[in-house]
Amino acid sequence: MSTVRIGVIGAGNMGADHVNTLHRWVSGAEVVSVADVDGERAASVAAVAGARATGDAHALIADPDVDADVIASHDTTHADLAVAAVGAGKPVMCEKPLAPTTQDCVRVVREERRAGTGPISLGFMRRFDPAYVDLKAAVAEGTYGAPLLLRCVSRGVASAPGCTDEFSVTGSAIHEFDTVPWLLGSPVTEVSWHAPRTTSTVTGLRDPQLMLLRTADGGTPLAYTEPRTAHDALHFEAAETARCITTGQLQSPLRTLDESINTLRVMDDIRALCGITFPPQ
Repeated sequence: MSTVRIGVIGAGNMGADHVNTLHRWVSGAEVVSVADVDGERAASVAAVAGARATGDAHALIADPDVDADVIASHDTTHADLAVAAVGAGKPVMCEKPLAPTTQDCVRVVREERRAGTGPISLGFMRRFDPAYVDLKAAVAEGTYGAPLLLRCVSRGVASAPGCTDEFSVTGSAIHEFDTVPWLLGSPVTEVSWHAPRTTSTVTGLRDPQLMLLRTADGGTPLAYTEPRTAHDALHFEAAETARCITTGQLQSPLRTLDESINTLRVMDDIRALCGITFPPQ
């Protein structure tokens, strides 16, 4: 397999993780450029892989020496950068969410399909984790009977710096919005959100949060608590994205773009219940 030259946009926690993962664990991938509005941070993260640093994400996208892009910048920038990347003929691995709202997500998917130049893979690495794949197979085969209740608990030693109610939904619980209907083979049809008051320890974040989802088969609600700070299995998704690029696939069969839109619909419903609006709404 020839080397795929990667440009990473965003040098925060996730961008730095992607640079490290691609550099250390993904054969056939080379990080050649890192972009961030903070030039010093871009340079520090780029140095891990011996890559160039820039403060201009659009210049990175247009760079002929970059074959594919990873978008790990602020959520509000994802849609426009993804559209720019597919317009430039570059495959994209975009961190979740693909866009701030379902409407924006639909716009990105339409542009990707119109361009037809390369896949957009979303940062939902659990579908590519062998343990999750085995679990899905066991559910589909009825190995342990029909599932009635799926309980997902996600917690860390402490919340991430600056963590908010919004981030709990769009940056963490969104994994379950993706994983649950995939594991159970049934779309989410009902949602509810519950949380206690804030405390003096952490402002702007009601913790824990409980989100209940009901799937179309009527028998499988989900309980979910917050927060989660670990980022595992990124290399499985990176490997699948690389496979799609080298085989010319516009999307992975493990996670289609239509499923990305459905995930955003669930996220929008949860945010409406807890009174969160995404700028500039």
